[in-house]
Amino acid sequence: MRRLLKTLGLVLVFIATGLGAFTWWAARAAQQAPAFYKTAVASAPLALQHKEELQAQFEQLSQQVQIVGDWHATFTTDQINAWLASELANQFPNVLPPGTEDPRVSVEDGKVIVAARYRRGRIDSVISFELHAQLTDEPNVIALQIHRLRAGALPIPLQHFSDKISIAASRGDLEVRWENEEDDLIALVTVPSEHDRYVETPVVIETLELLDGEIVLAGRTGAKAHTAWIPDGPIYKLAKASTREISHN
Repeated sequence: MRRLLKTLGLVLVFIATGLGAFTWWAARAAQQAPAFYKTAVASAPLALQHKEELQAQFEQLSQQVQIVGDWHATFTTDQINAWLASELANQFPNVLPPGTEDPRVSVEDGKVIVAARYRRGRIDSVISFELHAQLTDEPNVIALQIHRLRAGALPIPLQHFSDKISIAASRGDLEVRWENEEDDLIALVTVPSEHDRYVETPVVIETLELLDGEIVLAGRTGAKAHTAWIPDGPIYKLAKASTREISHN
């Protein structure tokens, strides 16, 4: 009996030590952030010039898409992060989920790394994920492949966040459907080609490129836009039979 108690006591010590070590590791791992994030948070609020450049690009693009013909725009990482730091909360106060603040992005070749601080209750972490964007075989439907969702260095199941992403997109009048591809989620976002506020329609996106440090958009406006639509670069083919739409009231 004494030997059994010693054995049980030793097992409990190992369990307690292991749990303590795991808790310490998890707490530290949850504090880790993508390499670009600290620099982006520190520098974006100071980059007034970048914010003004982005606003000028938006205004120019808004004017271009109202006219029949081709349009083009390029947005840099510095411009996007400056706008996220100073304008997102003011212009779209309900887009970010509760507890989420300081979103920043890093645009690399073929992908966008998105990160944001998350504070709620005792939780204080940096949530991040990778986003691959591609045009699809349907005009103005963009496939966003989401993977490597993390709280610090800890993986988070993607399925738990699909509804929240759909809610955020619906606030911007965007339709979102979902496809599963192995361990990743594919969000299929439809950008309206026609709208009451458009002067000329349809407005069709023909190019979406994620380059090092910049996002390139190009397209065409006018009655011939759909018939002349030829996407620039590889496209994602929709599995229409398995595609499901998530709607929210």
